Amino acid sequence: MENKEGYGRRDAYGEQGMGREPGGTETRLRTIGEGIRIVGSVIGLVVLVVGVFFAIRLFGAIYATLSDPTPKEQIVEKWAQFVGGDELNVVVQDRTYRPARQVAIFCLGLGTFLLVWVTLGIAAAGAKIISLTASDREAIKRILTHAFGAQRKPLRQRDKE
Repeated sequence: MENKEGYGRRDAYGEQGMGREPGGTETRLRTIGEGIRIVGSVIGLVVLVVGVFFAIRLFGAIYATLSDPTPKEQIVEKWAQFVGGDELNVVVQDRTYRPARQVAIFCLGLGTFLLVWVTLGIAAAGAKIISLTASDREAIKRILTHAFGAQRKPLRQRDKE
């Protein structure tokens, strides 16, 4: 059965078959694909904003601690007791060395580093999701081929030679 315009076929339910006609299956699949890309971009944007929010909070806390460390002394003392307190004391030639505070500061610094690393990783993951869902990869490949020429080899192949 042909439709009024004379191209394409309709199935038993009156739907147009595969083809480039408006309302065809290909058009519907393209629309669904664009919808999925939009949802992916929104998810990536949310992840990126969450990562940036926590990064700003962490860097603000680090700045506040570096500007005035006195409010954080209680935290360092609690950690010093947690990591061993006076049990870590070392006696050398009638002198007592108390490394508990240094160990506590190291543990707090390592924890802060890991939190910053995870936070920036979350922000980078959001940016990667946006990049993968919102960009036209073929257009980027054409631009790069035009800019650098078709004869350029990928970095991995150049290293083998």
